[in-house]
Amino acid sequence: MMQNNLKALIVRHRASIELATGKPCSLEQVHRELAAYCGISRDHVVGIKRSNTSCSIDIALYMADYFKVPVEEIFSLPEEMKGRGNPVPSKKYKPRKKEGKHEAT
Repeated sequence: MMQNNLKALIVRHRASIELATGKPCSLEQVHRELAAYCGISRDHVVGIKRSNTSCSIDIALYMADYFKVPVEEIFSLPEEMKGRGNPVPSKKYKPRKKEGKHEAT
């Protein structure tokens, strides 16, 4: 599963809100704001943060825009998966048959 840095970004964003407003801000408030910005539920945000739930590229891009960071600062592949490609091929993928003449061996 993909690794994410969402927890640290949420904590950092919460601190910046508190600094800017001078008022306390709960993690739940940041979860709700992020969820509303992305058009998903707060539970979905929490699931993504805990790596229990995946998200679409659209949601990842909205999150990056919300935090004003590149997507790569939020999501990354674990080291053991880098350079491997997708370990589970799509069920829809079927190799194409070569058409035309075949070379004699």
